[in-house]
Amino acid sequence: MYKNGIYHCEDKTRGIIGTSCEENLLTHQTGDHCQLTKLQIKGNYIDYISEINQFLAICPEEEEIQINCENSIETRKLMGIFLIKKDSCKMYFRKHELSFNEVTHGKPLLMSPLKFIPQLKKIPKFEIELKKIGPIEPPVHSLIPINEEDPVSTTPSWYTVTLYIMVIGAVVLATTKCYLKRLRSRKSRPTEDPQPTDEINLPGDASF
Repeated sequence: MYKNGIYHCEDKTRGIIGTSCEENLLTHQTGDHCQLTKLQIKGNYIDYISEINQFLAICPEEEEIQINCENSIETRKLMGIFLIKKDSCKMYFRKHELSFNEVTHGKPLLMSPLKFIPQLKKIPKFEIELKKIGPIEPPVHSLIPINEEDPVSTTPSWYTVTLYIMVIGAVVLATTKCYLKRLRSRKSRPTEDPQPTDEINLPGDASF
């Protein structure tokens, strides 16, 4: 029964998920081991199934589909239930192009239950031996005697004596040059004649 765009089936036509019928339809796309049930479908119907990237066409009445290839145009008549796959040609249903997706998740696959195979591995036997550890003695560092420093010699070296002599000689030489320079400057000055002093005659034997 078709109502509000949805097909309603009777309870007696319901199947059990997981039967060989569904498996063949999903994997091999065959109807083997399936029981056919007549449905009252009013009008032709086409719908896109994204899981398999195909169109499902249900045509209780004869319907034309146009196929446009590079060098030919073909018109086919459909009546029944069809799966339309993607092809290099363009297909039109009632003047509307059937658009397929470039990427699809692929067909659903039924996987058998996983079987885990246990792998037994033998671990070699080992023993742990505990040894008694005696008291730990800290290392003793021996004292190293410090060598006495060499006594400082108070006797001056020849280098020091020579340096002292050179310094004293330089001082004496500078002093001598200064003294001679002053002496020469004194000799170069003109001598002044002593002025006569008036004699004072005192009475008697007194003298001044």
